[in-house]
Amino acid sequence: MVSANCHPWYLTWILPLLAIYPFPPLLLWIALAPLAHASVIEWVGGGEWNGSIALRFYEYIPVYLLAISYQLSAFSGRPSKLIADS
Repeated sequence: MVSANCHPWYLTWILPLLAIYPFPPLLLWIALAPLAHASVIEWVGGGEWNGSIALRFYEYIPVYLLAISYQLSAFSGRPSKLIADS
């Protein structure tokens, strides 16, 4: 999931599924996916590929934290405030 070949456009395959069940961590991941293009910008500008940049943490850490908190609230039996129940 955090490898260099998890390109942001792969996440567009998830978009139709989010119409069925809007899972907030995936929505956040799709919103933060453009941060992965920072290594491409450096590659085009400098000619050196560095897929393991520190900016990747700003993409994945919030997603993992939200996923963990979302699952913990689901296991505790409390209704999640992340998605309004209809």
